[in-house]
Amino acid sequence: MLQVVWLKKDIRIRDHAPLYQASLLGPTLIVYVFEPSLWTYGDLAVRHRDFLLESLEDLNHSLKPYHHTVYLFLGEMEEALERLHTHFGPFHLHAHKEHGLDHTYQRDKRVAKWLQLNGCRFSEYSHYAVKRGTFRLDNRSTFTEAWLKKPVLPVPKQIPSPGSIPEGFTDSWAEIKSFALPGIPLIDGIRGGESRAIHQAKHFFDERFKKYNVHINKPHFSWHSSSLLSAHITFGNVSLRQLHKASLKHLERHQNNPSSQNTFWLKQLESFYSRLFWHDTFMQRIEKDTFIDVRIKDPRFKDVRKDDLVLCDKWLKGETGIPYVDACMKALHHRGWLNFRQRAVMASFAMNVLLLDWRRVGTVLAHAWMDYEPAIHWNQIQMQGGLLPQRHIPMYDVIKQAKQTDPEGLFVKTWCPALKTLNPEVVHEPWLLDPNPYREPIIDLKEAFEHGKTLLYSLKK
Repeated sequence: MLQVVWLKKDIRIRDHAPLYQASLLGPTLIVYVFEPSLWTYGDLAVRHRDFLLESLEDLNHSLKPYHHTVYLFLGEMEEALERLHTHFGPFHLHAHKEHGLDHTYQRDKRVAKWLQLNGCRFSEYSHYAVKRGTFRLDNRSTFTEAWLKKPVLPVPKQIPSPGSIPEGFTDSWAEIKSFALPGIPLIDGIRGGESRAIHQAKHFFDERFKKYNVHINKPHFSWHSSSLLSAHITFGNVSLRQLHKASLKHLERHQNNPSSQNTFWLKQLESFYSRLFWHDTFMQRIEKDTFIDVRIKDPRFKDVRKDDLVLCDKWLKGETGIPYVDACMKALHHRGWLNFRQRAVMASFAMNVLLLDWRRVGTVLAHAWMDYEPAIHWNQIQMQGGLLPQRHIPMYDVIKQAKQTDPEGLFVKTWCPALKTLNPEVVHEPWLLDPNPYREPIIDLKEAFEHGKTLLYSLKK
């Protein structure tokens, strides 16, 4: 029986359970199915497709010694299964579980049903420390730690050839490259691929981590001290288990050499290590609500915000006249990444000050983040919009945040060069000067902030 490895968000060769197990059982075909229904759902963008193709290209380089390549199929998964079955007869499909929005969950259920009806085997493997379906997990940290401690799987010793390729599967990416998607292509940010992920991780553990927690909220410096591995985690260029074990290795190295310098560095690594656990905690939450991108958690806020396309376009283009907001958006378009504090401020500003519709804000940011992960992203959108009934409404004073995290205005001056000659005292509020050397704000910031706060808090009470 032919073994088929179905790649989803796991584009790598190391610590890859479906590929490793399939290679032990017989001739193996490795496929990626580019499903139009998923890519046109609305949350994915051109930069995600490009990152995917970069990752697949890198994987193909790793597969060369095995005389293998990834074969692409442009179409729905059921159609791909039909082509495979027509060509090979019953086969054994291997894949990682995916924890996403309802349309991916329903797709997975249809695939399982199709395989059962057509006499094919289906093996699903855990990609994260997440349980499929709704359930109660009282000791989340213990469960996650136990999962992470499992051994990292080696690369396959050999991958037997399938012999022939079904109609519709190709090693050419031309059709996918021309597939129309929204958003802005990445200019100079994070590129995809397992080799890049490994290089980035090594660079982080060797050097970048040394001021990780010191600079974690500072927009000008965090780009140079953060791991920048989140997109690689999202696309599965590296597994969390690999990063977990690498972190433990480097933590132990500094623990065994308790100098003052190593003690400081140890704290930086511990901060990074703790965030590895956050990932799967958020991933688990989507199993309880796969409609989190469309179904509001707190119905009191259902019709409060407006879908103002003109205002949203100004925010999207970085033309609000508020330097910190504009700089964040311009950096995001260029790099595809912002630190967590910046993300929270940008989302909160759009939903709680501009009072833009949360779904519109969520979609705009989903298109921009290189590390867009539905389970994490939509939970954060609802959280920053105050849409979780048990949570408060985060109201960030943009000017206060700018002065705290970018006191010298280095970040703002980088992305808003019209302000590069201003003193730190006014760089975040150029409207205090006469004339204003920057564009005029699209709102009265203080008035809009107080209006949003009064309106939203009255509903939350």
